[in-house]
Amino acid sequence: MARSIDDMKCPFCGKKDIEYGLALCAGCHADIQYDVVDRNSATASDAQMIERLEKQADKAKRDFDASSWPFNGFAMKRLAKIADEMEVFAKNVIGRANDAVDRRLQRGETTSIVTFTRGDRSLDVQVYVPLDLDAKVDFDVVLVAHNGKKMNVTAAVRKLTNLGMGPSIKLVDKVPTTLLTRVSQHDAEAARRELTAAGATVEVR
Repeated sequence: MARSIDDMKCPFCGKKDIEYGLALCAGCHADIQYDVVDRNSATASDAQMIERLEKQADKAKRDFDASSWPFNGFAMKRLAKIADEMEVFAKNVIGRANDAVDRRLQRGETTSIVTFTRGDRSLDVQVYVPLDLDAKVDFDVVLVAHNGKKMNVTAAVRKLTNLGMGPSIKLVDKVPTTLLTRVSQHDAEAARRELTAAGATVEVR
């Protein structure tokens, strides 16, 4: 993204309307780095789920502390299960939040912290990146050909789509076919790499 942002101003030299995405200030050659403020933020429902899991973990810990073998063994198993659930849930929350922010960054409409560094001094500037309605944020992954590597491609399709072997084979047999719809550019490119490595010809549209 290289667009002039009205409130993106170098705190060192005062240069205004710096293009978002540039690595150096044209005025004083300060280094520029970017970070998204709300990346990894959880939704209200996510927060409720986290709170519920934490309460379950607290109860299991109290049960463990208040009991002796073999009853505390059951509490320990519950604790381990809850810990696994929390880890999986946290990864999903972070993945969804990152994906949402990446989509917004592709078309603008997000708040970003921009850090200007010159010598041993670093100064932060918060900027708002406006919406670009023309930017494409949803992509389709189309399998064009399996190129004689049907088994390898079918395995890759099965992994990407979470379908069974039968439905995956049918998809590969009826190329060209759309495997993924309305996914982020990051996910589309990752799918393209995986399918290409399996021997397929793939298009991201």
